[in-house]
Amino acid sequence: MVNFTFRQMAEERGVDFWTFCRMAENDYDIDRELDRRQVEMAMREENCILASRLAVWMLQEAVSSGERKWFWLLGVWGGAMPMIHTHSFLALGLISAGVMAYTLAEEKNPAKKRRLLAGFLCYGGLAVLLAAPQLLTWSVPQTVKGGSLRLQFNWVNWNGGGLIDGYFWFWIKNVGPVYLFLLPGALFAKKRGRAFALGAGLVWLVAELILFQPNVYDNNKLFYVAYMTLLPLAATYLVALYDRMRGLPGRRLLAGVFAIVCVLSGALSVAREARSDYQLYSAEAVQAAQWIDEHAPQDAVVLTSDNHNNAVSSLAGRKIVCGTASFLYYHGVDYSAQRSAQRAMFEQPGESAELFSQYGVDYIYISGYERANYAVDEETIANSYPLVYENDEVKLYAVSSRAVGRLSLHPLATAG
Repeated sequence: MVNFTFRQMAEERGVDFWTFCRMAENDYDIDRELDRRQVEMAMREENCILASRLAVWMLQEAVSSGERKWFWLLGVWGGAMPMIHTHSFLALGLISAGVMAYTLAEEKNPAKKRRLLAGFLCYGGLAVLLAAPQLLTWSVPQTVKGGSLRLQFNWVNWNGGGLIDGYFWFWIKNVGPVYLFLLPGALFAKKRGRAFALGAGLVWLVAELILFQPNVYDNNKLFYVAYMTLLPLAATYLVALYDRMRGLPGRRLLAGVFAIVCVLSGALSVAREARSDYQLYSAEAVQAAQWIDEHAPQDAVVLTSDNHNNAVSSLAGRKIVCGTASFLYYHGVDYSAQRSAQRAMFEQPGESAELFSQYGVDYIYISGYERANYAVDEETIANSYPLVYENDEVKLYAVSSRAVGRLSLHPLATAG
């Protein structure tokens, strides 16, 4: 939608797309017009998926116009978020609370204040009503009953007995020197900016004090939202500061050094990734996945390792006994039974006939990942089950009767 609208606006002005992009860098009215058109398109369409970045725009529009339709739209949009991304739902709620508190405190017109309050209550009530089934059956039980919810000061900078780095040095080191201008940017912002800064401050405070997942680092999802909300205010403040330094010798040099320091760590990270030789899937894994995709039943279950880059599930699209715990463990899903069964079938295959039957295993997949993560009893597996595919890295054995029965259709395949 963004790309289409932007190109349409360029055509209307009679300029090519890239020229229009450069124009937009210095003309904020183009950005506002883009947002307006996208929202209008979303309102016209019966079926439309809204990107999360539009929530802030809708919240701004609701506050500035006071029109009830924006609050209702926000309520529906926000209420559908928990299953998609619970952190975004929490961040939106906290930002909205901050915006509401500041806006109502600053509004002097009693009638408009009552209208805004009614709008916020409609928005919040609808969002909570729609989200409640998801929150009560999914998010809250996983966080509270799973023991993930706990207090901890200063996020990952706490080692149990105190701070690892000094508080401010920790944030300067991780955010960069722009961190020093987040608060001044918020304080010197215009009314609407201060309202959103208060909301972002609430998000930051909650993320600083409360952990919601076993993985402490997971709170970065909240910090990102707060940072991205405060960053435009800090940038505006820095531009104003630069203008006030007019006539000061070395002004441009100072600004250039500041900009370089701000982006240096990110640039080094990108450069490192550009030179990295990480391998997601080996050629042998791709070959084996292709064979499984072409010859194994669509609903086949394959015993594999639990590595996140699992070729069987990702490339062949087949079920596996147990995937990586990093996907859903932090949402409270207990993988312990499946992981124990997985290990037993690899390491004690002769004693695991009931497990193979219980999990409906059709094939055993053995590659470098399986050999590295388990003490695989390959001798027993080779003596118990027929080999159906082999290449330099991967061996695939048929376990179930239907997998063995397909041998007549697809005899042993090998790849160099």
